[in-house]
Amino acid sequence: FDSTATVLDPYLQKQMMLLAFRLTKGGNDAADVGSIRPVVLTYKSEKPMIPLLPTAVAANDDMGIRVWVASDHPVYPANYNSLVLNEALIHWFDWRSTYNDVVTAAANEAEDGQGFVTELALSTASYKDAIFSVNDEEWWKNFQERYVKMEPTDSNGFDAIQEASWTVRFWDGWRETVAASVLLPKDVSLDDFGTSPFLYQDQVQVNLTTFLQLLEINVVLPLKHTQDLLNRQPHLTRMYTTMSAWEMTQDPVFDSDELLPQVSNVHTANITVHCNNDVTYWEAQWTIHLSGGGNITGVGRDDWPYLLGDMPATSKVEQLSHMGARDVIRDNQDEILRKLEKGPMNRTSGSNQRYLCVFVGGLLAVASFLFLVFEF
Repeated sequence: FDSTATVLDPYLQKQMMLLAFRLTKGGNDAADVGSIRPVVLTYKSEKPMIPLLPTAVAANDDMGIRVWVASDHPVYPANYNSLVLNEALIHWFDWRSTYNDVVTAAANEAEDGQGFVTELALSTASYKDAIFSVNDEEWWKNFQERYVKMEPTDSNGFDAIQEASWTVRFWDGWRETVAASVLLPKDVSLDDFGTSPFLYQDQVQVNLTTFLQLLEINVVLPLKHTQDLLNRQPHLTRMYTTMSAWEMTQDPVFDSDELLPQVSNVHTANITVHCNNDVTYWEAQWTIHLSGGGNITGVGRDDWPYLLGDMPATSKVEQLSHMGARDVIRDNQDEILRKLEKGPMNRTSGSNQRYLCVFVGGLLAVASFLFLVFEF
């Protein structure tokens, strides 16, 4: 990019409005947090879009992009590919260790590296109390009524912070609220106070009025607004991808379609453990039977038998459009099944490994002893 102006040209030519923010560091140790509070913008548009072109100026390689859309119907990327992951490359015993790398490889198989995995597309009925529940609402009402009537002394302010911390200390906005409401001794950091506030009860000054106001503005209201959004819309779609700067050549646009199927973020597979008296359950040979077809065979729980590059990272690359239309760009399922049939490569000899069954046990699992589950 020659300049920031060049990046903004496509938006200016379409007479779009630009909104600029200057980021400043806060007081105390708020500058060390490293996170930016969400900014809420309300505007009219035919379809939701993410302005990625300006992001490319300072994007990291394989930067993660997660999109949540609450809408009337399930949502899909209108101008990016839709990616279906090859679950054989995901470490089913430790899915977090491989998931992001598999998504990155899958996105690289999309046209121009532009594609999204639909992680979830479900009814919002399951999230009715997920963000701010009826119990949270009741707690907040009682908390306000109790402390608003109190004298704004340091002691009452400290009691309010300590009580609120039991419920909301891990919620977004809590740290900023405490930082703006408490005057700490010079040798006490915000982290010190947050970890063990009772140790500093007689050393801090607390503005109770400021704390109650900011707690509502920074913590409670954003949660309530988010919950209200989910309650108003019948569907929630979550999509994820990774992209590098050179792949950010067009802004992703999203559309909805009532004919799209639901997508669960809970994935299951049956496992058979081949037991014998010479090994423990965790060291035994196993076979995972994928719900989409194909079996994965391995030994132990640490090393996954398949690595990126052994087979495609996508089972399908599609271009979705309205009324349920699907243009299959690439279908890798047959190739994946052939490679699974051959078995994993022996990394030492370079040949495919074949495992002999000593004893086939029943279906076993991590938790339920019926199937394996991973949820993202």
